Amino acid sequence: MDLNVNKELLSIVVSYQPDLDQLKNLLDSLAKQSHVCLVDNGSRQAEEIAQLAESRVQFFFPQSSNIGLADALNIGIQCAEVESYQAVLLFDQDSTPVGDYAANMVGVYDSLQSESRHRCAVIGPRLLDPETGSRTDFKLFSGLVAKADKQLDELAGVYESSFVITSGSYIPLDIIRRVGPMRSSYFIDNIDLEWCFRATSMGLLVLGSDNVSLIHSIGEKQENTLFKRLGFKHHNPKRFYYTTRNRIDLYRQKYSPTGWKVRDIVRFALKTSLLLLLSKDRKQIWHYTKLAFLGRPLEQ
Repeated sequence: MDLNVNKELLSIVVSYQPDLDQLKNLLDSLAKQSHVCLVDNGSRQAEEIAQLAESRVQFFFPQSSNIGLADALNIGIQCAEVESYQAVLLFDQDSTPVGDYAANMVGVYDSLQSESRHRCAVIGPRLLDPETGSRTDFKLFSGLVAKADKQLDELAGVYESSFVITSGSYIPLDIIRRVGPMRSSYFIDNIDLEWCFRATSMGLLVLGSDNVSLIHSIGEKQENTLFKRLGFKHHNPKRFYYTTRNRIDLYRQKYSPTGWKVRDIVRFALKTSLLLLLSKDRKQIWHYTKLAFLGRPLEQ
């Protein structure tokens, strides 16, 4: 038994058609730091994933089909609740935690508890691009212009943010009881935005930390030079349906920050227009965009 394992913390990993070597490395890393729960969303490699899980995780929940990221995360969170863990770390299958990730994250949270007068909902890591090593800013939409890396007064290396991505995030279970679970209807995209906006609307802080790093790439590899320069992430046309449908829902929510709404509407309109003009998948993108705007379900 590894004496360094944090038994009050459950790391939750969601997999779907994963790269098996990458998943193995993630599970191996996490198993040395905390207990682990793996939820597989009906991957084709079911037998291989079950073998990986057998000696590396405490809880394994294979699904017969893809139930979506939100529901899969909620299965893991419910497991943590039933088994009396104090907090969860959430991970995508393609993320790589750096160093003593769990211990560093708990250390940041404990420091916040003792040094800050504010109540923290979630802490996210500093994201590092796997190809370039570049760091992603923590963005705060407190007005019409986003602020990057706004330092928290009480603690060095900790920043206020309007949201952090799901992967690598640390959330105490008592906060989840207060804010609620991940929104199942979102299925895959903008789950992190919606949950974080809900939390901040309750007066809770969303924070990012330089003391914890995660190697993670958002979206697929962007081949278009113009889109790359504009910072637009690439997703397949079917995925564009979820990003469009869910952000339209977020625009309607009173708890979504006005600054984010204004900025994102402009950004979304520009990106969609350019995709419809320049993308080789423009017909499919137009099809899925129409479905999303009309509020129609995605054909299975």
